[in-house]
Amino acid sequence: MIAGLYKVPSNYRGISDVARVFDLSASQLLTMNSHISSDDVITGYTIAVPAHDPQLVAQHGVVPLWYNIALGELARGVAEVPGPVNNSRIVEYHRTTTLGERNARLDETPWCSSFVNWCLTKSNVEGTDSAAADSWLSWGMEISQPVIGAITVYIFDDGRHVGFHSYSYSNGDVILGGNQKSSDRKVDQVNQSRWLSRSRVAYRWPTYNS
Repeated sequence: MIAGLYKVPSNYRGISDVARVFDLSASQLLTMNSHISSDDVITGYTIAVPAHDPQLVAQHGVVPLWYNIALGELARGVAEVPGPVNNSRIVEYHRTTTLGERNARLDETPWCSSFVNWCLTKSNVEGTDSAAADSWLSWGMEISQPVIGAITVYIFDDGRHVGFHSYSYSNGDVILGGNQKSSDRKVDQVNQSRWLSRSRVAYRWPTYNS
């Protein structure tokens, strides 16, 4: 299941109200949310809902689970460690890919794709298992409009980059991603950074097989 988080609005009271929005039965939605019962008034609750349809995600303000996980890494303050010591969290990102041990144990090995793959893996969505940013160009499905959490790929003269779409601005996207420069340009970290639309080549979304 491709899942996201949804804050139940004030005009919805019960699980059936929300289930209808996402074309589910009440029992299916309860299966995704074992902490609530069919009798609960869930106004204001944040619950799990399907996120396989990017249009529904955008329409109802659903936060994809992988994006929420990425926000947790942002709050954690993940960044490369200067010198010979390596940040074990970045190494953990690499371990979800097929990157060889020699490079996977180093936090200075480019890790934007590893970060994306780790977040998707943690949300039970299959990624590319690749540390190469352009591997995402053949993954999932392409979407024409940006949606929060969309996997966004950039290609420019001296490299590739991938991260999660947060929101748009006049000249491009704000991307939540790993291996992005800090504001003082001194360290690579998980942050929210602006990327120009002229370098963007695709927005991608996971495919769902029911």
